[in-house]
Amino acid sequence: FEYFHNLIYIGRTTGNLTIQDPGLLSSHLLIEVVQGEVIVHPQKEVEFYLLNGKRATTPRKIRLNDKVSFGRTTLKLIAFEETAPSSKKNTLNQ
Repeated sequence: FEYFHNLIYIGRTTGNLTIQDPGLLSSHLLIEVVQGEVIVHPQKEVEFYLLNGKRATTPRKIRLNDKVSFGRTTLKLIAFEETAPSSKKNTLNQ
């Protein structure tokens, strides 16, 4: 998937990326790109996720080729770049 946002919410029923996975909560993870780093944030009721096969319960930085697993889903980070922030006014006018 390719996104042009610095914040990507992932869940079963809500978010920028919805995945039909019965192991996911409606809102499961947030992926954030900030200051050249990618950070995975579990949402409030998420007990854990796997980062390269190891259990994680708190926000973690991820690098290229890292795998993040949650439910029956695995995502691999293959590339990223931070997009320039834009004002709400500019976004609404586009």
